[in-house]
Amino acid sequence: MTWDDFDAWAPRSVRDLAAGRVAAGLQDPQGAHAFAQDVLLGLLPDGLATPLHHLWSVRWGPADEAVGHLWLRIRPTGREVEAYVLDLGIDPALRGRGLGRATMLAAERAAGDLAATVARLTVLAHNTRARRLYESLGYTVAEVTATKRLAARRVGPASPSVRLRAATAAGVHRSGPAGHPRWTAFDGDDPVGALSAGLEPGPDGARASIETFEVREDRRGRGLGRALSVAAERELVGLGVRTVRVSVPWSDAAARSLCASRGLTVAALELTRPLAPPGPARSGWDR
Repeated sequence: MTWDDFDAWAPRSVRDLAAGRVAAGLQDPQGAHAFAQDVLLGLLPDGLATPLHHLWSVRWGPADEAVGHLWLRIRPTGREVEAYVLDLGIDPALRGRGLGRATMLAAERAAGDLAATVARLTVLAHNTRARRLYESLGYTVAEVTATKRLAARRVGPASPSVRLRAATAAGVHRSGPAGHPRWTAFDGDDPVGALSAGLEPGPDGARASIETFEVREDRRGRGLGRALSVAAERELVGLGVRTVRVSVPWSDAAARSLCASRGLTVAALELTRPLAPPGPARSGWDR
């Protein structure tokens, strides 16, 4: 990708990311646009020269026509070297011709050449075409993000005994940055769990992203997770929250079942696939 290509691609990437998040119910239009701009500027402060990031134009046909783009971030994460697909797009007029699949295969080869051992990406739940493509390439779900619209009133109590208390002795929410309330869950006088959330403003009420949701291991299987979720909704509604979002590992069937029982809808999935060792270099795009 050249700098001219980058300058043309960047605003399209912001627009497409924002539109996708709105369609998935993750954010309102204004918040989604601001989020998408922050993502681009935060991840690519130096544009094409930003370390660890690789951007390509996808070229195809006898005329070597630019038909799409690809953005990868390659970085070590513990014992792995991760290739994260941050953006992949094919000209809508040319979809259905196998170019998305060819681009993903080329992306994996390029990632392997850059020493990546695992590929990851996020796909919005409503994007069934992309989900089918990734699944056909061997990607599996590692994590799901679910959302729920809260009523603008407090829900009924979870049970007579389960209560949330702000995580300080004085009863004031302890926060790092503003907008990160934390609570301890009590069953009677017994502390049985913890809850924390990140809050962000929205035009129709605040939005909450659940950061911690825990029930003490020796008290699990007794309905306390559901009681904690009801108590959490009560507290969040009281703080003006209208939409809540939570991400859970796909392997945690109990957490996924709890989310479904509480009316949360899957909005996005993180997919992953181990990468094979690098093979012979192939052409098909330019940097």
